[in-house]
Amino acid sequence: MVEKIQNRLWSIRKRVEKRRKVRLLIQTNKKYDLSTIPVWKLPENTDRSALPVYEIDFYTIFGVHVDLNDVNWHKDYVSGFEYPVEQFDKIRISRWYDKGIDIKFPWEASRFYFAVPLAQNYRVTEDEAYYIRFRDLVQNWIKKNPFLYGVNWHCTMEVAIRAVNWIVAVNLFGDRCIRDENFYRSIVASLEQHARYIDAFPEIKKNGTANNHLVADYFGLLFLAVTLRDHPEAGKWLRTSTEGLVHCIQTQVNDDGTSFEGSIPYHRLVLEMFGYAAILCKANNIELPVGYYERLFTMFEFTAAYIDHNGNAPQIGDNDSSRSLIFHDSDEHDHSYLLDIGEHLFNYRFLSQCQNRNYKYVCWLPEIEKIMLM
Repeated sequence: MVEKIQNRLWSIRKRVEKRRKVRLLIQTNKKYDLSTIPVWKLPENTDRSALPVYEIDFYTIFGVHVDLNDVNWHKDYVSGFEYPVEQFDKIRISRWYDKGIDIKFPWEASRFYFAVPLAQNYRVTEDEAYYIRFRDLVQNWIKKNPFLYGVNWHCTMEVAIRAVNWIVAVNLFGDRCIRDENFYRSIVASLEQHARYIDAFPEIKKNGTANNHLVADYFGLLFLAVTLRDHPEAGKWLRTSTEGLVHCIQTQVNDDGTSFEGSIPYHRLVLEMFGYAAILCKANNIELPVGYYERLFTMFEFTAAYIDHNGNAPQIGDNDSSRSLIFHDSDEHDHSYLLDIGEHLFNYRFLSQCQNRNYKYVCWLPEIEKIMLM
């Protein structure tokens, strides 16, 4: 009984604190004249003409095709239910639990996994249609999801993954995006809101423990801090995100490189985020401690051990197919690209029975000086 009362009181305090922070975000919604810093700079003179062009008229979510020309960002397309566009802290999504309604449908659509393939298509073909599709989708999302309103502002992890996909896509579109002044100003302003939201609401649990959600929060804040480097809060965001990622890799990853959550798919998710964060830091002269890289190295070693000769991973533990950035089209069980990320970071070839390697994958990653641990 005492524990129940304590939990109830903690829940009430969290709710009061959240509403206080929401009021503060609304009151301090100052407009800044910001620009983004190129942070995901691709190697010069790389021939991408032979790379695949992705068909992206529809985006598939849980087996359902969503027409990208007409996305309802608040809709669960399976049940047909639309979540209300109310201030996010007043939406209690638990009201719709066990009613055949899934919040993950609008969240998945709003992660913008399709942004990077659109930008890749543009880099390969120089076809303006891919940029226009990206611009229209982002503008539509911003219009239909005002700051702090709707379920797509309800979970910090979702805010973070969306921000990272926007940032990398903007980097891949390059000058084409910057020349589009009205759109550029609007997406930069929204990214600033994403950063302030993540900084206000990191997903730290009651007892101080954390999971892949908190990794995603710091991952997103890192990309935003580096991108919005001229923002007065950027220095604080950078310290919060780098220190947070270091703490997460030390506490969530075991000495043998396995995830404390006991799930191969979640290992893949957090390894993507820890790995891409390291690449971003190396590409932008941001220092991470040696211990971070040592623990990251063991994660790649574990991956090299569990994938089969085709690069497929065993299904062990929970799996919601979550990703951070998706640079190539492959089966969700194919984890072979993780070795490509590892070998892009480290001056080392990971020993594995996997024969399925995609060396063109790294042409979408910034050139960095490889890490030597041995």
